[in-house]
Amino acid sequence: PGSDGGTIRVRGLGTFGGSSAEPLVLIDGVEGNMNALDVSLIDKITVLKDAASSAIYGNRAANGVILITTKRASKDHSSVNYRGYVGWQEPTNVTQTVTPEEFMLLRREADMNDGKDSIYSDQYIASYRENNAIDPDGYPITDWKGRILNGSGFTHGHSLSMSAGTEKIRVMTSLGYMSQDGIVKYTGYQRYSVRNNMDVEFNKRLHMKFDLSLTY
Repeated sequence: PGSDGGTIRVRGLGTFGGSSAEPLVLIDGVEGNMNALDVSLIDKITVLKDAASSAIYGNRAANGVILITTKRASKDHSSVNYRGYVGWQEPTNVTQTVTPEEFMLLRREADMNDGKDSIYSDQYIASYRENNAIDPDGYPITDWKGRILNGSGFTHGHSLSMSAGTEKIRVMTSLGYMSQDGIVKYTGYQRYSVRNNMDVEFNKRLHMKFDLSLTY
């Protein structure tokens, strides 16, 4: 859970000095991790794959550059937006298993087909069943698949953004939450994110951008 973002290869596996083959990711000009970014905040994505366009970033751009621009507030416009989703994840290929008693019966049948004497007699199997009631740890009959798997993993995400702008100041604030239950019990992933994009125009020649991003 939480690790299904995947890996992007822009220029194959050739690297500078044997470094990682992952591209350089810049979010509003700051290096970051795209998997930690709320997708509802993305305004534009640009991929720089050739050497000429990515040269300004130096050898860090040996595997390409991904430029992500987030949404910003507009002048004289206010809005509140919400986006949410729910879903379920289920295992698609679960190995079939047998109980210890079923295994002993199958093993005995295999030994008989090979012309061998099997230790798994009817008396042995009955004794194992009786001992399981007395000492379940020493003589286990456990459905491990039922103990390990949740059956289905519930996942949901929510994003709330608020923006307001005047002629001089524009602000967009967004709150995000994501939860993903694991298919395996006692696993899961939660992500909380806050982002604030501010644009200030002092005059026609002087502008300032102040962005704040927190992810937990």
